[in-house]
This record gives sequence, C-alpha cells and structure tokens, in this order.
Amino acid sequence: RRVAVGTGSGTCVAGMGSGPTDPNLCSNKNWNFFSCPACQCNGHSTCSDGVNCTGCLNNTTGTNCERCKSGFWGDSINRGVCRACSCSSHGVLPCDTGTGQCQCSTFGVKGLQCDKCQTHTIGDPLRDTCYRPLYPGNEYSLTLEPSNNKVNFLINLSENDSYDIDVIISATAGFSINTTIRAEDNAIVYQDHEGLVQRWERLYKESKYGWDNSALNLTIYMTFPVYPAGIIAKVRRVENELDLKQFFIIFFACVIILLLLVMLGWTAKIRYTRYRSQRTQAMQLIERALRPYPSHYALFRDTVRPVPGRIFEVRSLCIEPLVMDDIAIVTYLVSLPGPKDTNLALASSTFKTNVSFNKVVHNPNATANLDV
Repeated sequence: RRVAVGTGSGTCVAGMGSGPTDPNLCSNKNWNFFSCPACQCNGHSTCSDGVNCTGCLNNTTGTNCERCKSGFWGDSINRGVCRACSCSSHGVLPCDTGTGQCQCSTFGVKGLQCDKCQTHTIGDPLRDTCYRPLYPGNEYSLTLEPSNNKVNFLINLSENDSYDIDVIISATAGFSINTTIRAEDNAIVYQDHEGLVQRWERLYKESKYGWDNSALNLTIYMTFPVYPAGIIAKVRRVENELDLKQFFIIFFACVIILLLLVMLGWTAKIRYTRYRSQRTQAMQLIERALRPYPSHYALFRDTVRPVPGRIFEVRSLCIEPLVMDDIAIVTYLVSLPGPKDTNLALASSTFKTNVSFNKVVHNPNATANLDV
C-alpha cells in the first residue's frame, strides 16, 4: 500500500510478499507496514499532533474526515469526493450526506433532486409544481411525509358544465391557503388568500366565473408551518342556486321585450287588416265594374201605378247620355218598404233603348223597350 504521508490515505499496488511488482511505485523498504499510521484522516487532513486530524478539507467532517459535511454528499473514505447537494425548488437542504437524496417539501414530488411527480399527481416540478387532481363527488384523505409542508390541488372547473363547485379542506394542523382561477391562456381570473385555519370551505359559482363557456382551472396551494398528521379534501357539485336579483332583472326584461313584440305585432296586424280591407274593396269595385247587369224591361207611362210582373212603371229623374246614341244612365226615385219618411231612395242604371237618344230626350214619355 502506497501511503500519503501524514494523511492516513494510500493506494493499493500490485506485488507479493517479497516486494512490489513495480519498484517505482513503492520501494522495497517501504513495502510492508511495521506499525499503524499515527492517525487516519482519509486524505482530507494531516495529523498535527500525531493523534488528531487538523481541519478536514474537501467538504468533509468527522474525527477522521470520514463523512461529507452538511450540504454535500458522497463517500469521503480514502480521498473520496463530496459533491454539493443539487435540489430543485421543492427540495429542502441539506440532502442526505450519503445518498444525496433531497428532502421534498411538496406533497407528490419525488426524485433524488425532487424533480419528478409521484403517481396520481400531475405537473412539472422543474417548471411549476405537482398537483393532486380533485374530482367532484369524491373525498380524499392524504398522509404527508415529515418533510412535506406544502400541498397543491387542481380542479378542472370546465368539466362540471353549469354546476357550482363546493370545496372543503380540513387538516389536523393549521394551514394558510392561496387559491387561483386561471384561464386556458394562464391568465388569472380570480385570486384569494386566507391565513392560518384548520378548516376551509369555498363555493365557486359558475354564474360568476362562466366556466361553462371557457376552460378554467382552480389551483389550491396549502402551506403548513408545522407538520400535519393528515389532510381531508372533499369536492362536491352543487345545483345552481336561484339568484333573485338576477331572476327579476331577466324576468322584467323579458316582459318588456314581450310587450314590445306584442305592440309591434298588433301594429302590423292593424296595418295588414287595413291593407286587406282596402284591397278587398278595390277588388269588389273592379268585380262590380266588370260584371254584367241583369236585364229587365221598363215602360215609361204617365200613370204611377205599378204593372204586375217584371214590367213596371217608373219615372226618371234625369238621363245622362253616353257617347253611343242608344245608351245612357238613368236615375230613378224608388219607394222602398218601411216608414214613409224613410222609404225613398235614388237608383241609377245604364239602359239601352231601341229608339234614338235624341227622341228619348225630347219626348221622355215615349214608350220604349229598355235593356237595363
């Protein structure tokens, strides 16, 4: 064994009882130890008084510099190397001096450097953290490691459609809590903080945050000043409660809109009825103008006594000649059934005579066959 003088460390070399295989590595006179070294410092210190190691170097500590000091890990025996602990933001220093295992402060984080998420958790501890997903209708009971002082929950609000979400969390030790609702683009919609409590409950209303129309996530960050024995988290869906103020606003708005629609409909009906009436009257006038008149005969005489049958005596009040010589419009005074003071009426009709128009005008009492 080749020994570094005064340090207690050495290197084994090839050889046999008579001496080393390579004399350049170790001389024959130094081939065998005849006595133990004064002190064993594992190559990280020297013996100042021939008994004790003076000032362990290379991040080691101990009577014989046999272990790594706090914040470093490795095997320091016989000039072993001690490396600095390398932990993520979720690791607590110091790490284990023998293995380098960091103490993970966040529930659900694992790995030598606290750089991975455990089963049933999601996220990335190197960029953010690990979350324990919570689903409505379930109750979760968590047991934390002694090094855990943080727990993070995640609830996907958009999976709950139009339901409200009620979250209840209790622990055996006091905790502070921060909640954040984020949109799909990571924009913050809502934030809240509450100090040291042992039970926390919040009702998140869909009507306020609108996760039925956009993707929203609720993150819950819990911090414990002392180690808790356990946590119970419960999430449940709640039917939307009736908001009276909002109900009446919507109700009266609908009533006003309905009244406006009724008024518009009534106005449109009146205008359409008026249009139909005018159109019907115009059509009736057109039909009356186009329909043929019934034919009958009128006999002009001096007597006013009616003649039985379709031939009767009338006396014309006026005759209006038309362009054609044998056609004119005649107006009669007609006696109708009823009271004597209201039984008179004027009646006009076209007539066609078999005599000349001029003869009828100059001799209105002339007998003529009329097609009326």
